[in-house]
Amino acid sequence: MLLKRALRLNFAILQSVKYSTATNRENYYKNLVAAHNDDTNPVGWEKAKPFESIPGPKPLPVLGNMWRFFPGAELYNINTAKMLLMFQERYGDVVHLGGIWGRRAKVFLYNPDDMADLFRNTGPFPSRLTFDYILYHRTKLRKHVFKGYVGLALSQGEDWYKLRTIVNPILMPPNKIQQYTTRLDTVAKDLIKLTKYRMKTAGTNQTPADFEKDLYKWALDSVSVITLNRQVGALETHIDKTSDLYQFVLSVLKIFEQIHYLELMPPYWKYLPSRRLKEFNENFEFSMSLISKFVDEALAEFKNVNIPDDELGVLQRLAKVNKQTAYLMTIDLITAGVDATGKTLGTALYLLAKNPEKQSILREEVLKYLPEKNSVLTAEKLSEMQYLKATLKESNRMAPVAIGGLRTTTKNMVLGGYQVPKGTDINPMHFYASALIDKNFKDPAKFMPERWLRSVSNEYSAKNAHPFAYMPFGHGARSCIGRRFAVMEVEVAIANIIRHFELSWDHLDMRFEARFLYGIVDPLTLTLKEIKCSDDAFPEGWENAKPFKSMPGPKPLPVLGNMWRFFPGQELHGLKTDELLLKFQQGYGDVVHFGGIWGRRDKVFLYNPDDMEYLFRNTGPFPSRMLMDCMYYYRKTVRKDLHKGNNIGLAFTNGEEWYKLRTIVNPILMQPKTVQQYTTRMDSAAKDLMKLIRYRMKSEGTNQTPADFENDLYKWALDSISIIALNRKLGALDTNTDKNSDLYKFVVCIMRMFELIFYLEYMPPYWKYFPSKELNEFCEKLDFINSVIIKMIDEALATFKNQNVPDDELGVLQRLTKVNKETAFIMTMDMLTAGVDTTGKTLGAVLYFLAKNPEKQSTLREEVLKYLPEKDSVLTADKLSEMQYLKAVLKESSRIAPVAISGLRTTSKNMIVGGYQVPKGIDVISMHFYASTMIDKNFKEPSRFMPERWLRSVSNEYSAKNAHPFAYMPFGHGARSCIGRRFATLEVEVAVANMIRNFELSWDHPDMRFEAKFLYGLADPLKLTLKELK
Repeated sequence: MLLKRALRLNFAILQSVKYSTATNRENYYKNLVAAHNDDTNPVGWEKAKPFESIPGPKPLPVLGNMWRFFPGAELYNINTAKMLLMFQERYGDVVHLGGIWGRRAKVFLYNPDDMADLFRNTGPFPSRLTFDYILYHRTKLRKHVFKGYVGLALSQGEDWYKLRTIVNPILMPPNKIQQYTTRLDTVAKDLIKLTKYRMKTAGTNQTPADFEKDLYKWALDSVSVITLNRQVGALETHIDKTSDLYQFVLSVLKIFEQIHYLELMPPYWKYLPSRRLKEFNENFEFSMSLISKFVDEALAEFKNVNIPDDELGVLQRLAKVNKQTAYLMTIDLITAGVDATGKTLGTALYLLAKNPEKQSILREEVLKYLPEKNSVLTAEKLSEMQYLKATLKESNRMAPVAIGGLRTTTKNMVLGGYQVPKGTDINPMHFYASALIDKNFKDPAKFMPERWLRSVSNEYSAKNAHPFAYMPFGHGARSCIGRRFAVMEVEVAIANIIRHFELSWDHLDMRFEARFLYGIVDPLTLTLKEIKCSDDAFPEGWENAKPFKSMPGPKPLPVLGNMWRFFPGQELHGLKTDELLLKFQQGYGDVVHFGGIWGRRDKVFLYNPDDMEYLFRNTGPFPSRMLMDCMYYYRKTVRKDLHKGNNIGLAFTNGEEWYKLRTIVNPILMQPKTVQQYTTRMDSAAKDLMKLIRYRMKSEGTNQTPADFENDLYKWALDSISIIALNRKLGALDTNTDKNSDLYKFVVCIMRMFELIFYLEYMPPYWKYFPSKELNEFCEKLDFINSVIIKMIDEALATFKNQNVPDDELGVLQRLTKVNKETAFIMTMDMLTAGVDTTGKTLGAVLYFLAKNPEKQSTLREEVLKYLPEKDSVLTADKLSEMQYLKAVLKESSRIAPVAISGLRTTSKNMIVGGYQVPKGIDVISMHFYASTMIDKNFKEPSRFMPERWLRSVSNEYSAKNAHPFAYMPFGHGARSCIGRRFATLEVEVAVANMIRNFELSWDHPDMRFEAKFLYGLADPLKLTLKELK
């Protein structure tokens, strides 16, 4: 409905462009028009030097400055860029050029300060000098075709503004552009195929002399995907050179070449017969007729196809507003999008070929996201490739296709100390400021993509440059309408080329020149070396690293392997997981190899955060990890009826399947705004826990929590996660919960399930070879858990069905269901299963540490009381965001006792870790628990509970700022970090705040024992002494 209204509004605006401003729009534009028609003189006008005194080439009587372009004169046949540089060197930063017959006088600006003044003072309808002949062609020669439409580049004033208002929502929003990423990836791969075909046919490893034409064909197919919603086949390997497609590319190139002479050189065509004018007309007519054919075919295809509004292509969206606008905008987009984008890609490839070290850095980034040559480049992957974006920015800095901007002053201005009257044509020469002097960019002739990285703050950084020194797409309201599409097309193509080839340049330096556009002059004959599969390549230094087999660790015996070490009476029998892993480090060092366990793959344990960092930063866009065999077996074999296909959950999936699923759920589960909306409902669950605690202590006539208090924390965790997953509490915290109820049994089953996972996953896997009561019980418990969850989901979906809830108020289950019902089911199942034991254990550990450290508890209570002055005060997201000591308490508790004591990864390529060769496909376990809790290298006095470590205001020897960033990873790291971490943190923070507001906690027993089974947590009953606060 909103789209239809917007379309009707846009149609109305368009009609006002074509005919006259409707009465009901006049008021809307009145203020804009008033601002545009400003004839007042600016401050300082009287003191400024007169316009006539601006330096520049002085015209002669009659001949003006025309004589300078005659054969033999200094400007005859000169490269435009060279001419403009000559002007600056000779006349300074403000140059006046007049006396050209049939052309208005122009002022060239070279100082970014003056450019800033110009662009910031051109009003709501920025004007620019138009292309005389193109305007004449559209308004006179072909007025029956264009019917008053002259296009964005030629429109001025209100007409331009209204037209831009129509097309901006279609061509500028990032989400509209991102939908084309994978289709442009297909076009780029077609360019790769054509390049390989042409080199193979020619029997060479160099691109052909006319390779730039292939880039123009790529640009045509790319822009046609965007405008026409289809490729036109320009990249076919056997394209006929007499075909319309091939001739079209040639025509577009000739059009731009002729525009250079018709628009930038003296306009002899206005007075004398012109060969170039005739040639321009022929090429323009041909290209327009072919585009018209493309548009008609595309509109005919769309006519009978019912496509959702959010999947419409640019032509379809424009056609829904007005067919004439769609038709003519498409002509402009295709015509302008071939030469400009092709030139941009050619320049970037040349600069990469000339700078192999930069190419190598870019390839390293690309390989993370395109590990295989046929890997699909998605919008999400592209958004992560920061060096790729920096590469294109740097290429556009050194060789922008548009070396200057265009503006016509809309009021009297003072520029560079001179009076510049309203109506003067100005050319801001940003190319001079960005590429020819070192005032803005140090060593401007040096190709350094690093300038554009946010992390770089040295003397080369682009942050040091004047903001108006770099404007490859113009500035402000009249900046290039197609810039987002152009950038994406080129980025996608570069990524694919760098993934397939190593580029080098074996010739003299390339010459560049500006005609109508700026670009390369010489043939782009790149030398290409095809890249083999990266995954099996060996990293630098592999030969000098110690062999994998020499890595220290328990040595296996023949047949028995290392199984015998777990037999009764042997050194590892009965050890808890954390004890075993600490023993490994003490016995073998920071890199330990452990193999020889029947039915298990070899594992490597890392204890040094430097090695952990290297591992996590080099696992690519699809980080793999070892899967839980017992859970995988259950979901893929025992209950494959519930888990169809590959839909077995995030924790049990790897590769692109994992990436696709994570891409679906990330926007729903990871957005802070989504999480924050649950704060007050989490507060309600926490207050229910307070009621249950009081009820149980009163029933038992004691001031201590009962021996099974952890069960109450698990019930609180279940009610909390059900609010998130199902949009309702389940009632697990009711004071009279029946121990025979499904809810009570559900909690008990989850606790037992994790105990069984410990035996099935961390102990030798006898269950793979012999009948196992543990496996049978595990399957039974999961069957019951799943049956309860399915019932919960069905009830929740039935409740939602008849509710009309705004999208921004939908719960997680509803949001996921709108994407995919099977995904909703499996993610809800995993949230309810994984979100009980883990969150319950985390809360239990925090409460214990606070009870053991009354002075820290007192500091926290002081903070809590500011935001919860009464026991029934509601905790909101705004209040919670202010409670910094509370957040520090949870971080410190998670440092000393994280529920996950290690991180899991499987190497996706050959790596060198800790000085050892680690082949692709090895399971690696990063022991961050050791680094954060057992040694004082990262955290001083690591066994001491000190929330202050995490406060920003603290910078002493205890501060967490001193720790290695990979020594603390309670939720993992990177793309595979815990998907529910924001919700888990919210749940625990809210519960701790309420506990501290209601009770004073103390501990009257020997120190709590902790142990790791599947998860790490309390080993003894959590019998806290509670004193009710008044």
